[in-house]
Amino acid sequence: ALDTPGYMAPRELVWLAIQAKQHKLIVEFGSFLGRSTRVLADNAAGKVYAMDDWRTGIKPHWGPEILEKLTPDFEENLYRGFCLHLQEHIDSGKVIPVRADNERVDLLPPEWFNGHGGGQKPDMLFIDGDHHYEPVKRDIANGLAMLRAGGLLCGHDYDWKTVKQAVDELLPAATLVPGTSIWFCFVQGGKDERVPEKASV
Repeated sequence: ALDTPGYMAPRELVWLAIQAKQHKLIVEFGSFLGRSTRVLADNAAGKVYAMDDWRTGIKPHWGPEILEKLTPDFEENLYRGFCLHLQEHIDSGKVIPVRADNERVDLLPPEWFNGHGGGQKPDMLFIDGDHHYEPVKRDIANGLAMLRAGGLLCGHDYDWKTVKQAVDELLPAATLVPGTSIWFCFVQGGKDERVPEKASV
C-alpha cells in the first residue's frame, strides 16, 4: 500500500490493516488511487466494495507523483490508476469497484438496507469521500443503515472542520485513533476486539 500514491499516513495504514483482518465484508466510500483500498484488500478475509465516482477537480496540494497519473484525461486516468493498483484483487473478485457518487447507495446490494441482510451485511465501512459537511453526514447515515450489529464505522480526516462537525453531531461516541486523523465507533453496541498487530502495508 505504501507504493500506491495517496495521503494515508503509514500509521493510518497499519490501523486499517489491523481492522481489515477482523472484518469480512468491507465498504469504502472514497477510494481515489487506491492506497487505503489496497491495504484493506491485502488484509481482509472477504470482499471490499470500493465506491467512488473517480471524478474530481485537481487539488492544489497534489504533488507530481499524483498529477502525472491524471493527465491529459485526468478523470479517466484516475480510475485507470485505481484499477492498476488493485488489478489482481479486482481480477479475483476480492475488490469490487462501484463507479458512482457515494449517494448512490441504491447501486449496492439492497439486502444491506432492507433488514434482510443478516450475516451478509457489511461489518466495516471506511469513509473518505467528499469532505463537505452534508456529504459526510449522508455517508455516516448510510453507514448506520447498512452495517450489521457491532460493525465498525470509521473515516479519515477528522482534522477537517466539516468532517469533525458531522462526526461530532451524529456520532458523539466516536473516538480518534491516536497519532492519526482516523475516527471510529462501533454501531449497535459492538465492542472493539483487537487482533495481533501483524498486517501487510
